[in-house]
Amino acid sequence: MIYECECRVCKRQFEEFARVEERDNIECCGVKALRLLPSSLQHMIEEKYQFNRNNGKETKWISSRQQYKKALKEEGLVDLSRRDMMSIKPFKDPYKQKRKEAVNRVFKQAQRDGIDKHKVGNFMKDVLKTGKGVQNV
Repeated sequence: MIYECECRVCKRQFEEFARVEERDNIECCGVKALRLLPSSLQHMIEEKYQFNRNNGKETKWISSRQQYKKALKEEGLVDLSRRDMMSIKPFKDPYKQKRKEAVNRVFKQAQRDGIDKHKVGNFMKDVLKTGKGVQNV
């Protein structure tokens, strides 16, 4: 494996190929060199996340899971795991069935009165968009 190292004496940074068992024995200037964190992993240490507080009026930067949990607790929020998210049932509209029944009544009345169902459909769309004309139905 290739390790990134820094000499304790001359401060030179270099890469060294070594076996896993030999990684702690890399030397420079006769002294064991410091092993550096690979650049591919440095973002994990330096990464910070933006946490909005007070409905987005205040921003807090968080760099650890512990800080995140504390911020959630301060705001009175909870973190849901994926399993928790899957267990939440979708919202059921309590008025969906009543709206369906009302639309069916309108279409049946229009059919009895001999009105074309397409005209009634367009009328219903207008009623839903504008809210006007309900008293005419």
